[in-house]
Amino acid sequence: MNLDITSPVRILEELTSIDAFLNITMSEQAEEAGATSKAVNKIIDSLCKEEQYLVNWCERLNRSATHQLEWCRTLISKAKEEMRLAPMYNNNPRF
Repeated sequence: MNLDITSPVRILEELTSIDAFLNITMSEQAEEAGATSKAVNKIIDSLCKEEQYLVNWCERLNRSATHQLEWCRTLISKAKEEMRLAPMYNNNPRF
């Protein structure tokens, strides 16, 4: 499986350029149209719909992975405790 993971520096550069573009574009359009800040926020939300979907998906994936990891830790802890207590029960049969 080939995963192309973008470096954090590259992501920051790309987000900075997008932010700069949106600030210039939105300030020009807002001034021309006389738009309120609420309207500008709605426009930005609509422009970033796909990106927000990806953010939400990644957050859900992260939560799912976290819960699975906690489940694995719980099973390991249970098994360790059972192994620790096993000699106590094996040496003292209850007949």
